[in-house]
Amino acid sequence: MQYYTLPKRKSYSNQRVIYSTVPNRNTDINSFPRRTPNDLNLEYQEHIIETRDSEKLHAWLITTHCPTIAPTIVYFHGNTGNIGHRMEYYYNMHQHLEINIFTVDYRGFGKSTGTPSERGLEIDAECVVEYILKLNQIDPTKVFLYGKNLGAALAIYAAKKFQHSV
Repeated sequence: MQYYTLPKRKSYSNQRVIYSTVPNRNTDINSFPRRTPNDLNLEYQEHIIETRDSEKLHAWLITTHCPTIAPTIVYFHGNTGNIGHRMEYYYNMHQHLEINIFTVDYRGFGKSTGTPSERGLEIDAECVVEYILKLNQIDPTKVFLYGKNLGAALAIYAAKKFQHSV
């Protein structure tokens, strides 16, 4: 399977994987309020997850005032942009549901290394769930998977793979 970088606002489909390229894939150049959760007064920590095939995934853990008590949603985003483009979702979910949010850029998105592919995204989803279940800052018995667009497919894939853990 080969993937090509396409001009801005076009998307490419190969069987079941669809992703678009956007000009600002790096969160450092996102416009306000899309740089970090700190821009919306949300407490967070940055995480780097190393995958089995040596890619590095950039992630944020947005926490409540009692992160070990609150449930944690692993948020798999859509097929364009980066985790900084979902700040309003994180803010609303955090404020209204009082939950922790763990969100990650897949390979080739945001500050993560690599190039998207169907198998690569599956590896990313597996590694993200394995990582979050080992984090001491959250309760691993209260982890839920949530996905939007492309992320919905990854959440379903991960839910099936880890059906006895999440």
